[in-house]
Amino acid sequence: MFVLGAALFILVGLTMGLIGAGGSILLLPILVFLFGFDATQGTAASLILVGVTALAGAGIRHRESLVDWRAVGLLTPAGIVGVFAVRMWVVPALPPELGRLGSWIFTRDDLILGTFAVVMTLAAVSMLRQGAAPEADSATAEPKPVQVTALGLGVGALAGFVGAGGGFLWIPALVKGMNMEMKRAVGTSLAIIALNSLIGVLGDFSRFGSLPWWLVGTAACLTLVGLVIGQALSRRLPGASLQPAF
Repeated sequence: MFVLGAALFILVGLTMGLIGAGGSILLLPILVFLFGFDATQGTAASLILVGVTALAGAGIRHRESLVDWRAVGLLTPAGIVGVFAVRMWVVPALPPELGRLGSWIFTRDDLILGTFAVVMTLAAVSMLRQGAAPEADSATAEPKPVQVTALGLGVGALAGFVGAGGGFLWIPALVKGMNMEMKRAVGTSLAIIALNSLIGVLGDFSRFGSLPWWLVGTAACLTLVGLVIGQALSRRLPGASLQPAF
């Protein structure tokens, strides 16, 4: 089981390095179904792993001038508020048992995993339906502060609830909403993910004692290996080919 898990953790890092997203979409099922985490533990560990991996990836992209720090500055503050609020107050406030239908019990974990599955599916369909990403940045209208704040809050809250970094939501917003070239969108997404995830981790501080840190640490090292591989592959591929991969 550990060999399979190690291979999957490397795949997570590779995916994040290649397309700037997908870490939590893969991590949460791995942690829950392969290593036996409950959904609440899994989302907490996922935020840690995604945050560390994205931070390393953003550093590499920054050295290649592939991070739009203006976009990061516009979107990150609202996203951080959304992630932190949900992880600090909303998730802990949900009772373990939300309802019953006969012998079936609808739990908090069912709600988190169900929401995760729906969001993952909608994100995939959305990107497949979109036109190709621009090959180079072009001038766009100045984003309206209210719209940017609403977008950041919404993505941050949703990402915090399902334990995701939010790259599968940030990438479409950057590519289509700000007309950003795909490779720059990947770097910018990684920077936003890193900040949102690591701040969201603070809201999970009370759960740190229940996490198997030997596994979290090992997983972090493996995802970083995958990240380096993914970033190397990304340099060899045109930006337009990365969108369907996303």
